[in-house]
Amino acid sequence: MLQLAAMLDPNGIPAPVLTAPSALAYLTEHRTLGEDCSGRGRQASVQDAAGALRCLRRLSLIDHTPATSHQAVRVHNLIQRAILDSLPADQQDRLARTVADALADAWPEVERDTVLASALRANAEALTSRAYDALWHPDAHFVLNQQKPRRKRSDHRCHHSLPTAGGRRP
Repeated sequence: MLQLAAMLDPNGIPAPVLTAPSALAYLTEHRTLGEDCSGRGRQASVQDAAGALRCLRRLSLIDHTPATSHQAVRVHNLIQRAILDSLPADQQDRLARTVADALADAWPEVERDTVLASALRANAEALTSRAYDALWHPDAHFVLNQQKPRRKRSDHRCHHSLPTAGGRRP
């Protein structure tokens, strides 16, 4: 669970992202079993994900506020960095695609809730900044198209300086 959260926005991860089918599949695949091997072969559930978040909160690795579902989980940048630095590059790439799939699973077809849409975009931007190349292979992922378009500052300056270039005015 902490690996999933390490790829996203430290200022708030929506609960539906960490409980999305892709996230639950990742948790199932990377489940650590107890001594009695309970849970072997069983798909991780939303309750299992909530339990993992509670455990991480008790260990002070995350801030978990379920009442604020749009920003339910916050993770310090240093914890994210420590988690990601411990993963090999190929595993980081697979993790990035899984997190992107979880974001896509949680993304509503029609964005009626602007707060959720804003939180999802912030998480897509955080993921893209951490794993841009991984999101292009084998093909461009859905989350690459879900970020706010940004006008570059240099374009803005160029636009305003061209009419006065060479001393001529339009």
